[in-house]
Amino acid sequence: MHFASHSMAKSITGILVGIAHREGHIASLDDKVVQYVPQLAGTPYEEVSVRNLLRMASGVQWEQVYSPGSDNYRLNAETMMQKGRGGVSAISWVSRRAAPQGTKFNYSGGDTYVLGLVLQAAIKRPLAEYTSEKLWKPIGAEDYASWLVDWSGTVPANCCFNARLRDYGRLGAMLADDGVVSGKEIIDREYLLDATDAGRQPEFLKPGGPASWGGYGYQIWLRKNKLRTFSMHGVYGQLLLVQPASKAVIVITSAWQDAENAPNDERGYFLEAVLRTLQAIPD
Repeated sequence: MHFASHSMAKSITGILVGIAHREGHIASLDDKVVQYVPQLAGTPYEEVSVRNLLRMASGVQWEQVYSPGSDNYRLNAETMMQKGRGGVSAISWVSRRAAPQGTKFNYSGGDTYVLGLVLQAAIKRPLAEYTSEKLWKPIGAEDYASWLVDWSGTVPANCCFNARLRDYGRLGAMLADDGVVSGKEIIDREYLLDATDAGRQPEFLKPGGPASWGGYGYQIWLRKNKLRTFSMHGVYGQLLLVQPASKAVIVITSAWQDAENAPNDERGYFLEAVLRTLQAIPD
């Protein structure tokens, strides 16, 4: 069985941005959106850097809830629900800024969607093809994964990645080995540390900032544990947790009924108990 993932797709997009950066498709993480997606000139996203998209720190006003009427709902309707033309038009209606970029965390599907537009413009190839060649095959995946596409053929990178549990485990094992599989570096280690090390983040992204239980790196949640521990989260309960020092990798596939009132606290206690049992948290 395949499990669709919203937010875990965001983390995979962040990993692919790192690969594209290493390959020179994205010259600098401080490049502006408009350099890759000139159609977003005149919108609040035009001057935002790739790095601030990775950090959910664009400063663009965004309401990340899953009910009709929200920004997030409109984006999903125009992309994965195929009720609009997709592509740049699915986000070009965004018009308001809430803060200067790089100053405030706001979890936003819009930021990742724009990041995906930048990535797809930079690599000049279908994102699914790039994912297969640069990530899925190199980790030794046993089965196909898939992205949804919108009417324009664009992958909405903020959501809609599907894969098997064991292949998520292989992805986690690669991340636990700092980007290496069978001696081959899949993703640049320094980029991965920038993405997942709480100590490398600005103050407003360190654990205890964005969420009571954690911080935020490059499209990935950073946990409060003493050892570097990070996780990908899907909106209905999917999770991939990685702790490189102990090689702990935990994958949960799930389908919670409600996006808004998820049992995150209970699951958090469970995860910490598992890590303690594995002696993965030094006390």
